[in-house]
Amino acid sequence: MTYQISIKPKQEKAVLKIIQSLQEAGLIESVEVAENLALEGEALNDHELLSILEMRRAEMNEGKSLTQEEVKSLIKVWKSLRQR
Repeated sequence: MTYQISIKPKQEKAVLKIIQSLQEAGLIESVEVAENLALEGEALNDHELLSILEMRRAEMNEGKSLTQEEVKSLIKVWKSLRQR
């Protein structure tokens, strides 16, 4: 059975540690990190693209972003999961 989950940005480290523990216990067969979430289809026009950028800026102002050190840590965890 396959699941696709969306993790809250501030909870990524905790969830990845849980996934790693479940994998070590033999409960999870495999884990894949989505490299490209883009879907084929029509290109975004300027208005749509600017709207997305404004939403992301608002999220950053609300503290919904990661520091450089948090990103580095997540990359290390992702790499360790992918090598298994």
